[in-house]
Amino acid sequence: MRLKSAIREQWPIADQVFLDVTDASPKDRERARRERRQLDETVTAGREGHEATQQEDTG
Repeated sequence: MRLKSAIREQWPIADQVFLDVTDASPKDRERARRERRQLDETVTAGREGHEATQQEDTG
């Protein structure tokens, strides 16, 4: 599967990749989009906070 190959290329540390494909209602898809956006924002904020801490430690 091309998707699994792409995931392995992007994250070689991933030992195993499992995909679960389901049929979701429009309401479920909207909820999933909202949750992904929130997760992306959390990860971005965490990275920015980590980078600022590193700069303080070296500066």
